[in-house]
Amino acid sequence: MSAEKDYWMELFEEFGPLTEPMCDEIPDLAMDVPKWVSKLQFQMVNLVAPKLQVKAGMKMNPDRLGVFVGFNLFHCTQTAAMLEVPKPPEGPRLEAFMSGAKLMGGAGIFGREDNVKRLQDLERGLRRIVARVLDERPLAEAVPFFKGFTRGIQGTGIGLVPRIVDGVPQYTPRQMQTMSTMMIYMVILRDWKVIDSLETSMEAYEYLSKRIPPEILGFDAERIRALFHRFGKTFKAPGRPASR
Repeated sequence: MSAEKDYWMELFEEFGPLTEPMCDEIPDLAMDVPKWVSKLQFQMVNLVAPKLQVKAGMKMNPDRLGVFVGFNLFHCTQTAAMLEVPKPPEGPRLEAFMSGAKLMGGAGIFGREDNVKRLQDLERGLRRIVARVLDERPLAEAVPFFKGFTRGIQGTGIGLVPRIVDGVPQYTPRQMQTMSTMMIYMVILRDWKVIDSLETSMEAYEYLSKRIPPEILGFDAERIRALFHRFGKTFKAPGRPASR
């Protein structure tokens, strides 16, 4: 590997620890995990930032790192705005909102004081990476990084912050679908050990249905089986849960 490639990989590895505090409530992700769990983590990033297309074994270059840093600064702005989103009125939307807030609070998405500090620390760390590139690389070498950074900070993905009308958040159907899928992914990631021990997709669906409101999970077990298939989690042939 050339010295230049070593440099961009070093910056990327510096990026990793910046995001760890945002996921400190999800157990066992520092240890070796099944391949499908790693793919799930990549899938979660790609869900909100489809142009990044994170994957295992991905080679790092200045353009790709610039997109990473720019998008995560954009994400900090979105997340800070999400902290200010008011609760929906009573009903299914409020139940879904509270379930999402409880679930995602550990990952730094909802909450107040601790999560604001985490966001501020992450943003400062990202800005340090930008400053390092300016200080340490010739401008000609830095150009691809800042081209990628520009694309990333414009928001290469789906905006999740709703419009607020008369104090009520107004989500588009696409936003609702993306947020629902992300919440399902986060339950799976949080409980991956339990889910990995289940034998059928129906068992997995029934497990999730006890932890995720139907407004988020839905009623189609086949859809959940297909969702698992996206990141390589396989089960026995569909059928009734195995007797225990």
